[in-house]
Amino acid sequence: MRPTRADAAITAAFAALFLADIAHHAPWRDELLAWMIARTSATPLDLFRALHVDGHPGLWHALLWPLTRLTADPLAMKAAHAVIGLGIILLLGLASPFVRWQRALLLANYFILFEDTVISRNYGLGLLVALLFAWSRAAAPAATWRNAALLALLANTHAYCTLLAALFALEYLIERLRAGVPAAPLLAPALLAAAGIALAIATVWPAPDISREIARPLVGALSPGHFVKTAIRFAVALAPLRLTPLAWTFLLDPPEGAGARDLLPFAAAAAALVAAAAFALRRDRAACALFLAATTASIVFGHLVHAVAVRHWGIVFTAFLACLWMARLRGAGRSRLLLPLFALGALGGAQSLYLQWRLPFSQAQETARWIAASPYAARPLIGVPDAPATAVAALLARDITMPECACTAPRAVFTTARDGFRRDMLPDVLARLAGPASLLVSAWPLTHDEVAALAARGLRAREVAAFAAAWTDETFSLYALDR
Repeated sequence: MRPTRADAAITAAFAALFLADIAHHAPWRDELLAWMIARTSATPLDLFRALHVDGHPGLWHALLWPLTRLTADPLAMKAAHAVIGLGIILLLGLASPFVRWQRALLLANYFILFEDTVISRNYGLGLLVALLFAWSRAAAPAATWRNAALLALLANTHAYCTLLAALFALEYLIERLRAGVPAAPLLAPALLAAAGIALAIATVWPAPDISREIARPLVGALSPGHFVKTAIRFAVALAPLRLTPLAWTFLLDPPEGAGARDLLPFAAAAAALVAAAAFALRRDRAACALFLAATTASIVFGHLVHAVAVRHWGIVFTAFLACLWMARLRGAGRSRLLLPLFALGALGGAQSLYLQWRLPFSQAQETARWIAASPYAARPLIGVPDAPATAVAALLARDITMPECACTAPRAVFTTARDGFRRDMLPDVLARLAGPASLLVSAWPLTHDEVAALAARGLRAREVAAFAAAWTDETFSLYALDR
């Protein structure tokens, strides 16, 4: 389907909106952590080692690594991700096999309008490569080397896309063999795809000293309630709607303490959404089976390993869109269920658009600017909790001392050294770590009792600035610490 002037105009409008959004977006800790991992890795081998305590394959970090050799400014990361976001928008708006109203609703989808484009992380790269594979797989099934290379790249975007790449590779190999292609010419491309998947697994394989608070596989493996909640949350990707302005609070996300009876309406809604998506793919059995397999595999992986946020659950949207893309290019008919499914995603996108202009995503950027221009700019930094506080340090290109690990580094250190820290330990640890004059960057505003406890240990804590009102939990209070 060739794009018309109307398609070009709609795509250009969404591209302009996206560029305004990403320029306005205040980066948060997970975005800046990827940048700092790349920046603090002296060699690609160091980068590979660092990712063992991060939990992600390395394609996005490998793209950032040469940029960090040129500049310490994380703005370069946003520029790189802007290219990825524009690629997704142009691909959907001008090359997708959907009619105009479907393209418009997809461009307004939460994941296209915000999560996978505006936030500079590896999830957008995964969506882009998945769509490129869907296009290539359906339009040129005989291009085995190109398709295998795309699968190898897809596997190295993020862990859930590693699962997706493995399923796509299996379906593609079976289809080629059924089409009468001899096995011998398929061997080398299959090995390429397998090597990409193996590299991804080797990269995410956890280091022996990875923090138990970051990676706790199998912790809920025997809990049926945990499995049901995980399954429900993955359906959020098909209806990313919120009831509150908090970044990670979604309508379909059941409360952690919900009982079996409380889960029933959530489970019914989640089952209906997944069933509707599968029914929309019913005319292409391979695509429908792929979607259901990817959804099931992601739920099982999330239940056993890790699935805490919409960025993980978004794999269901990625799988659905890629499978729908392939089905359309193979001639599968349309479905009326696409209208409500696409509309729900677009409503979630509209909410995110409103919220990201109403509130900064994070106050790390404003906090860093204030510190740089303040009389306290030269003071050593102490940050608590470690993950949000290091976002401020990254924007300042400074080291920061973290009470959790009692160490000083330019980024969070997610090893077992940080495990076991409790907030009630804060006065003792601060008294030990603080020099004659320090600046505390705290996402935990100190209580009156904590200030008094510090004073009893010879350390005066005086609040000098506060940055509240953010879409996430990254709000900060700054304290001058003096002996």
